[in-house]
Amino acid sequence: MSTAKQTAPNIRLARSNDIEAILALDAKFSVGKGILGHADINALDPGGPTDMSLVAEAGHEIAGFILAHVLYLMIPFTRVCVIQGMVVDPAYQRHGIGGKLLEELIEHCKHAHIQVIRALAPQDDTDLRTFLRSKGFAPSSILNYDRTIERA
Repeated sequence: MSTAKQTAPNIRLARSNDIEAILALDAKFSVGKGILGHADINALDPGGPTDMSLVAEAGHEIAGFILAHVLYLMIPFTRVCVIQGMVVDPAYQRHGIGGKLLEELIEHCKHAHIQVIRALAPQDDTDLRTFLRSKGFAPSSILNYDRTIERA
């Protein structure tokens, strides 16, 4: 195990200059071409007023990230921090980095007086659902309905 894996990661707010490292980690996690693109990350406005995204630095590299954004949902409007995605480098998984990212996000939400964090998980992703439950997340009483719109 390398020294970088043994030392506690530094968790900090994501910045616009982290985009390339986030995209590279996504590509590594996704085995080849990543799922995310520049437009996806830029839409979150890294460092902007509603961005809550975090990165975990281990040594001089980003070992994980959590993409999160504050949204106003439902009526009456409720401020909710929505986790759009979380990735930990496979070499650093099972070292507590995902948990540390979530703990830091919770602290940021407390300071911003946000009382709900919503994480979206596919029904068939049992690993992610188990992880979220272990961190205090529970299925929401809000049902999510999607409609796919075909391209013209």
